[in-house]
Parts: sequence; structure tokens; C-alpha cells
Amino acid sequence: MFKACEDNAIALADLPKAVAELLREHGPSHVNVECLTSENVIKYLDLHPNRLGLHLSTVETDAAVEWLSAFWIWFNESSLKDELFPKLHKVYLLPCTAGLKTAERPVFQIDDEHLDLVQDLMMFGIPFLHSACAVPAQNVLAKCGLLKKINDIHALLENLSSCSYEALTLDETKAQRLLNHIASCLPASCSSNDRLSGEMQSTLRSLPVFCLVTTDGHNIKAQRTHIPIGSTVRGIVATSFRAILPRIAHTVYIDLSNDPREILPYLEPDQPEPMKHDQLLPLAAEHLAQQPQRLQATILKHIIDHQQSTKPSILEQLRQRSFVYTIDGTTYAPADVIDPSSSLVALFPESNDRLARRSNNVEKLIVEYLASLGLLQSSLTGVIIKDRIQYVSQHTAPPVAKALLKVLRSSNFNCQSVDFDPQARWLPTAQGLLNSSECRPRPTSEKESSLFDQVLHVLEDEITVSASLRLALGWDRPISFDILVKQLDRVLTKNMTGKVAPIIRELSKRTLTVNGLDALRKVISNRGWIPQSGDSNVLISTADAVISQPIEKAFYKISATLSDRKEVKDFLRMMGCSDEPSAGAIIKKLDALRGQSITEQTVSSSISLLKALPPNLDDEQHSKIFVPDINMVLQPVASVYFNDIGDRSILVSAGDGMFHAHPRMDESFCRDLKMGRLGLKFVHLQTPGEDMGEKPITTVSRTLGQYTKKQLLPEFIANAWTPKRPFSRYY
Repeated sequence: MFKACEDNAIALADLPKAVAELLREHGPSHVNVECLTSENVIKYLDLHPNRLGLHLSTVETDAAVEWLSAFWIWFNESSLKDELFPKLHKVYLLPCTAGLKTAERPVFQIDDEHLDLVQDLMMFGIPFLHSACAVPAQNVLAKCGLLKKINDIHALLENLSSCSYEALTLDETKAQRLLNHIASCLPASCSSNDRLSGEMQSTLRSLPVFCLVTTDGHNIKAQRTHIPIGSTVRGIVATSFRAILPRIAHTVYIDLSNDPREILPYLEPDQPEPMKHDQLLPLAAEHLAQQPQRLQATILKHIIDHQQSTKPSILEQLRQRSFVYTIDGTTYAPADVIDPSSSLVALFPESNDRLARRSNNVEKLIVEYLASLGLLQSSLTGVIIKDRIQYVSQHTAPPVAKALLKVLRSSNFNCQSVDFDPQARWLPTAQGLLNSSECRPRPTSEKESSLFDQVLHVLEDEITVSASLRLALGWDRPISFDILVKQLDRVLTKNMTGKVAPIIRELSKRTLTVNGLDALRKVISNRGWIPQSGDSNVLISTADAVISQPIEKAFYKISATLSDRKEVKDFLRMMGCSDEPSAGAIIKKLDALRGQSITEQTVSSSISLLKALPPNLDDEQHSKIFVPDINMVLQPVASVYFNDIGDRSILVSAGDGMFHAHPRMDESFCRDLKMGRLGLKFVHLQTPGEDMGEKPITTVSRTLGQYTKKQLLPEFIANAWTPKRPFSRYY
């Protein structure tokens, strides 16, 4: 075997067996011979190529293949096999089609049934054993693990890891052929060799056989290439998915529609199955903000086309992602961008950070698709309302305020969910922007406006307020008591008599506090404030008003529009009105008449008042009565006497605190007023004819009979007890 390497080598096989055994056993110790060692073999293997004049690492010759075949056959039978094998790894002992290879890695057996695949693998640098290698030698190599079949993917990948094929590109047929082979053989290979190591997986990913897909939303690019280092692999099988694949850092998409899906678990154990539609859409939504605008538009259009199968959570995810450009060049989430087709646009006239930019066709499509999906802000929210109120208040923007009120009404927004700032001036009136406590909606009736129109302003004519906003701003509640009192004060000052009755009716419905009563009494003090019956434009004071028993020219009945309601009458009584004039009120009126001019009207008024006096006056009240005398002057009742002596009264001098009653004061009336009588005071002036033949006691008795019991004694004493007429005269 090694004769060419050692001139003194002795081939024991050429000697008789007995001699050979003797020499092998005792030769080294007795003669100048030594046994072949593994070190000798390695030395001879290094020498052998030079002896043949060949560089066996690069050149393949039949002689070399033949000699190496013989070596491996000898090796298999050598007693040095176990000792020698580890020392052979760096030695070129494997005759391959492309030259000799070292024994540190296995080489592969040519598969005659897959010669195309063998040729493909040769392009990668995979070594294949020379076909001239003897079969017994091949068996030895296989036994030693130095010869593998191409279906041993582990060995194939291990060998590929030392190959250099970065610049290699494969056509579609070759790439698919190699990928199909690897995918079909991997299960059995893993079963025999355990699962792929990390290094093997990296080698597999480095093969330029995978159909990687990318898109910009318009153009789809599919290329057979390797998987970049550190990339996450996601498989797809539906070609319709190609157009919506989001660009994600360190992520690649493999199109497996024409390739074996079985390869995916070996590339990405965490993603062993191709993505389904309901997996791809959330991924696209999650990374939509990082995509080119054209791809964003394509993804949104895809969602529109598959809206029925799109989960609400995906739409909500899209709603919250910041990817929509506004006019100022900032990106916002669709939920924060106003739908240009909605009525909200009028609320943001100068808000470039809230209105979507539509500077090109793609941006127009994005906005259109988002609006179609209902992702843009198209309806009112409490946040928008408060934001716009603040804007209107700070920038004095009546058009925005009017637009907001219009949208509130048209959208039927529940305003009670909003915490309105009571101090914000955002409500448009003819007097400018006011807060909710300074104005009201335009009233629907004169009666309603009468309650506040001199204190509060009203919204502009064209504005209609929603019922919900009325509730939220408190406009559904009755006008406050303070406003009613101020309104009453102002309408009385301006003599706006037609507005008074509605105010009184409204006040009568309220439960008044002590302070409230005091405030109201202060307003109505010494002024007419109650509409008069028969002429509601005339206002009468509390002192002059009665509910049911008027006195002409003195006490006036309240208007029928007030007296027909019990609560109004109760309210007026509480404010000091009475059903009929009291004695004190009448007496006070009489006292007031004394300061007026002397006219028949004064007399008539006083007589009307006197007739209205109740019959049960006490002495103090009676003493304060004033009655008209013959000169139409009101005098204290005690100093005025009824003329019951006819023409003879001219004989009685007026003065000294005594006055004749006015002729319109008839006897019955004077008697009711307990007035004195001239007949009793001047009995001596009676005509003879009246008492002819009549005893004095009879005359006096008849005269006194005209007095009541209460009048009798005082009148009698008053008329009798004078210096000129001693009391004894009447007896």
C-alpha cells in the first residue's frame, strides 16, 4: 500500500504467513524493522501525492481515485483504524468531482435519479464523491460518516455553511426544486438527527430559494432570494394578500402559494402556519402609520372591500393610530381628524390641526376611505363641544357658536353629559356673546318674554335650541325669583303694564322666603304694580287694591286675569292686599283726601269711603273718621252734625269746632256714622208747630228715640253740658 512512499517498506502480505507473523511479533525487538504506525500512515499520506507528482487537493485523476479507494478499503481492515481516523480530518482523502476534499466533513453520493438537483447543489459548492470511487470504499466512507445522501438535510446544511454562495442567484425552477427537496426531506432528517440547530436554521435561511414579497401599495415585487439575518418570517398563501403586506422592520413575507408550506416551521418556529386574513389585517392596522401613503390607501380599500369580515377591534385600532396628515403637516389619529363631509367642519374654520390634508390624489383617497369606514370624527362629542365653546369664548367667534348650536340640534346630542362652563360667553345674542345665565332662547310667546326680557337677553332670531341643551343649561327650569323681581322692577319703572300680570302669576307659583318677600316688597313699595279690573293698563298699589269689594275712586278691584286664580289671590293677600278695604285703609284714605282740593269729587269719594266703613269700629277708629261738611271740607266726625232742624240751621253759628254735615249726608248715613244732630244740640230751635200741645219730656223722648243706644248718652251729655244750657233744662 505504501511502497511508493517508503523504499524500505516490507509488505507482509507478500511473505509466507508464518514469516509474516513472526516478523510482526518479534521483528521490532530483534532486527532492524518496526511496525507500521498511524504516524507513519499520516506521513506517507502527505508524501504520496508528491511521489505521484500530483496536487490531490485540486486535481482529480483516475490513479488518485483508485489509490484512495484502495486506502479506504485498507483502512477499514487496518488494526490502526480507530487510532488513525481522528488524525485523518485535515488530510485530502475524499475524491470528489471537483477535486479532493479533506475528511473533516462528509461528501455526498451522486443520486442518479436527481441529477438536476445534484447539479444545483454543485453550484452551491456541495462536494460529491467521484463516481469512480470503488463501491467497497464508498461503503467504508458511509460507515465512517464521510459519505452522505442528499436527503440528509442536516449534513447538507452543515456542508453548505462552509460554502460561499452569496452572489449566487437561481432561476425559479432551480430554486423551487431545491426548496421542495429540502422541505420534503426535512421531517425524516429531523427524525434521524434531531431538530435543526440554530446554525443550520441560519444556513437554511441563507439559501436564495425563497419567494420574498414586498409592496408599496401599487407595485408588488416577488423575488427569489435569501432571508435576511435577524428577520422574522411570515408566510402567506393567498395572492390577494400581497397588496396589503405592511412594511415592518426585520420582517419578511414568503409567498408559499407555489412553494411547500411545510418549510415554514423550520424557518420560523413561532410562526409555523401561513398567515390568515384575520391575522394579517391586525398586523396591517398595527403598523399602518409606518407605511407609504399609497400602501395605506390600498390597505384601507381592502378593509372596505372586506368590511363585513373585519372585526370591530381592527377598526378601533385604526381609529387610534396616528397616520392622517392634517393641513398643518402633523399626523393625527383618524378619531382626532374631522370628517370633511360632516357638519363638524363649520366648527373648525381655522383649525389646521383638525382638518385632513388632501394635497394629492392618494391623500384624497385615504380621507375618502376613512370617512367610508366611519373612522374620522364626524359626530359631536363632549370633548369637541367643550373645546369649541372655549374657542368661541376666547376668540369671539359668533359663526362658530351658531354652527355649534345648529349641530347640537340636528344631531340630537345628549347635552346633559357635558359639563358646561357657566361663565363661558359663547351664546350669540344681538348684544354679543353671553353666558347661559345672561340670556335665554327666544320665547315662543309674549307671556314668556314678559318674565325676563328686560333683564335677560335672547338668542339671535335664527337660532333654535335643542331640548337637550335647554335641560343642560337650566333653561327648562322656571325663571329664577331674582330675575322675576328685577324684571318687575324694570317693567314698572318703564310703565310696561302689559308685562306685569304674567310676572304676578309666575310669582304666585313660587314658595317665597323671608328674604324673597322683603326684596319683593321693596320693589313694589309706594308704586302701582297690580293691574286694575276693567283696565289692566292701570296699575294700582297694594294699598289701593282689593280682591272683591272695590270702592269707587278709592279702592280698585284687581284684574280678572288675576282674580280667577286662587294662588294669585293668595299671593296678593300675602303681599298686603285684602278682599275688601279695611277700616284702617279707609280711614287712611279719608285722611289723604283732606289734603286734596275742595271739589264735589272729593265729597263723592269721601262719602263712598264712609259708606264702606264696617259697622263695628272701635272708639279710636271712629275718632279718626273725617266727613264732608257743608263747605265740602273734611272734618273730624265729632265736629260735624247732621242738620235735622231744616232752615233753622241758619240760626246756628258754625265754628268753635262744630260744622254742618254736607247735604249729601242723609240722616240714615249720619246715624250709621254716629254723628251728632243739630236737633239734639239745639232743641230750643224746634218750630212751635212741631211740639204744639206736646209736653217737653215727650219732645225730648221722641228726639232721643232716633239715636242708637250707644249714641244716646254721649250725644245727650255733649249737647246738654254747656254753660248756656244747664243740664236741668231738659227736665
